[in-house]
Amino acid sequence: MSDDSEFPDAECPEVLGTVAKWLSPAREVYVHTDYWHTGGPGLTWFVRSLADYQNLVRSQGKDKRVAICRKQRYPLRGVAGDALLAEALALIKEGDWYHIVGLDGYPKNISYYGGGNSHKELRRDMEQCRGMTVGVGLDMDSMADLWPKEELLVVCTQRA
Repeated sequence: MSDDSEFPDAECPEVLGTVAKWLSPAREVYVHTDYWHTGGPGLTWFVRSLADYQNLVRSQGKDKRVAICRKQRYPLRGVAGDALLAEALALIKEGDWYHIVGLDGYPKNISYYGGGNSHKELRRDMEQCRGMTVGVGLDMDSMADLWPKEELLVVCTQRA
């Protein structure tokens, strides 16, 4: 794992400016936090304002890695049912990893309602979520190395 000194501070003016710029057209960024050297899964949020981003970063304490994703995660959104399932089956190929999530924003963490890599699992998970407002999309974490640099910003909270 990289030394955290190569990453900018999560609240430096350049980072705040970038987050504000990304929030302007998109109205949402995906934020993932974890400790630098634990290898644990971390926590994720949909952040919809600069003030919420700053509150989130300040609540994390010292020496946390913060990954901010510009591109909308889980682009299929709506009420789980037959229409959303049809869209999901068209987007997600058999064998591709996917997730189904709740769409609450910060301060609530993202809730994961389902995930897998088969259409059978996708149908089952969507049926279990029927009537709920959800987001569905490819598991981008499994493709993190493919993310364009202009879509992802990795920063660090205050250093100890």
